[in-house]
Amino acid sequence: MRRLALALALAISTGPAAALDWVSANGPLTDRDFYRLVSCGAKPDGPCREALVKWPAKKVGDLTISIYRVAEGYPRRLSRSASAALDATVAEINRAGSAVRLRRLRDGEFADIRVFLLDLREGDTITGTGLRPLDGETIEAARVQVWWNGRRQIVDAAVVFASDVNRADIRSIMLEETTQALGFLTDIRDPWYNSRSVFSEDSNSVTSLGEQDMMVLRRHYPPGN
Repeated sequence: MRRLALALALAISTGPAAALDWVSANGPLTDRDFYRLVSCGAKPDGPCREALVKWPAKKVGDLTISIYRVAEGYPRRLSRSASAALDATVAEINRAGSAVRLRRLRDGEFADIRVFLLDLREGDTITGTGLRPLDGETIEAARVQVWWNGRRQIVDAAVVFASDVNRADIRSIMLEETTQALGFLTDIRDPWYNSRSVFSEDSNSVTSLGEQDMMVLRRHYPPGN
């Protein structure tokens, strides 16, 4: 069983709020229920339990991402794997048919979504990002955080990777964390999705967006908008 990023969200106008970690389900969900689960933490046929947030329309057509910081001592082989995983993630999200177009910047450049490869082990306290409340939180394999304004528009996002993350899992983790940084902050705990969705709570086997993963991207960010 994996325990990835507890997706913390900071609503700039109202103070910090923790997003739901995961919601349980049993078997395939309708597109409507799957979308609402990952985007606002709703149980099937239940109400939203978290804010539904998204990047503003003027931003999604050129949303930037970079490996912003690589800590001294971070394993080089793992860093190279993370870089390759980020390239694959950008291509995967851009092919989903939504309005989102990710563009990778050079390493070290400030981007809308910044990836930090830090010399931390699972269970350590995060330091070195300069971001609150991210610094001071506990990391597992990785952690994602987004900030949004009073209009529920995302204004910033960061992803942190530990230095002891399983190299075989990093492509799946990078895809999940980056997709979550687009506003999908809740995982699904349902064995049916273990091999079908990047949002699966209990699997790192998915390295490409599933059919319903792409659906939620298109529903959240309709093409042409």
